[in-house]
Amino acid sequence: MFFFFNLKVLMSQLRKMFLQHLVLVLCVSCTTGHICKNILCYFTTDSTTKDEFHRFHPMNINPFLCTHIVYYYALISRNELHLSEQTFQSNDTDIPYYTYVNNQKESKSDLKTLVSVIIRLSTFFVYGKDFKARQTFIQNLRSFLRKHDFDGVEINWSTENVKLLPVFKTIFTILIQEIAMNFREEKRDDGKKRLILAVSVSPLKDVIDKVYDVHTISSYVDMLNIETTRFRTGSELTVGHYSPLYGDYRLEVDTNCVDFAVRYWLKNGAPAKKLNIGLGLYGLTYQTEKYYRHYIGNAALGPGRIADQELEMCTYTDVNQFLSWGAKIHRSKDQEVPHFVLNDLWVGYEDQISLNEKVDYVLQNQLAGVTVRSFDMDDFRGDFSSDGPYPLMTTIKRACENFAF
Repeated sequence: MFFFFNLKVLMSQLRKMFLQHLVLVLCVSCTTGHICKNILCYFTTDSTTKDEFHRFHPMNINPFLCTHIVYYYALISRNELHLSEQTFQSNDTDIPYYTYVNNQKESKSDLKTLVSVIIRLSTFFVYGKDFKARQTFIQNLRSFLRKHDFDGVEINWSTENVKLLPVFKTIFTILIQEIAMNFREEKRDDGKKRLILAVSVSPLKDVIDKVYDVHTISSYVDMLNIETTRFRTGSELTVGHYSPLYGDYRLEVDTNCVDFAVRYWLKNGAPAKKLNIGLGLYGLTYQTEKYYRHYIGNAALGPGRIADQELEMCTYTDVNQFLSWGAKIHRSKDQEVPHFVLNDLWVGYEDQISLNEKVDYVLQNQLAGVTVRSFDMDDFRGDFSSDGPYPLMTTIKRACENFAF
């Protein structure tokens, strides 16, 4: 009888603990229900020049998977501080690609469109230190956005030359301040809806320290888009995932993961409500020395090769093709990301499980949302998906919506 009494007490305690846990989960869900407000989906102009099987046209865009569409990318002309028209031309029709992108707002009235402007240090060096030149660039930028019906801009301050970055930290901060003030003045003077200002920023600690006055730029921008898909490239000599959610358990501190990048931006003064983390829909490939060496950190010979051709990145359609050929899936429990191995090919990629984990991370940390790269990298035709076109982007959207009450 004593045993059954203790069992009854134990069951009662377990039931109480379960209900407390359930309430906690529901409370977390309620508090994060409206946090994942941004789903920025990228259309890349490079996708229009791929081979026939992988080629993507902006007419294939599904706007209902996104809150914003980012036209990637525009360059600044080397001769003048205006956007290069060459980056907006269509290859197959007389209609510019940005027209197709902005026409998506006819189907989804609350959709916003941005253009991502890459500012290379080599181009901006001559002009960036001069106030009048910066004002010319900002005025040209604003005129372009209004003329072509964009709702805002993403400034992508290129960090290709790390040694020069400290020199440009002040210039970058001033530029962001001046763009923001110009957009606000236009709204005040003309009564127009203010243009959106987003900035694409690095996830790497060294770059963050050298390039960004985090507290200042955070106060001027609407969004900080952390490029958490850029922790690795296929040219490295060890295999690893390009966007692990958490660090490698073998390292005391692993700075090359989403969690560290987010926490470092927050620590330096960025508000959670402005942070979007990057989600990749592609696979990053490596060629390995031995067929059986699939563990993260093992040696690589460089980017993967298929039929004697180098293939550093592959689409989710390609990933499913490889899986149908017998590729073996492995999942890192500490980093919460998958990779597969097929002979000497090692590919780190994202799937529905890992993307759900990342969206859950956004919600639990009350971040603003996600950026998604990109339409063409998903199985946009549904060739290998029983769920139809865009299986990964659909997963992301549903994961965000499931927490909305």
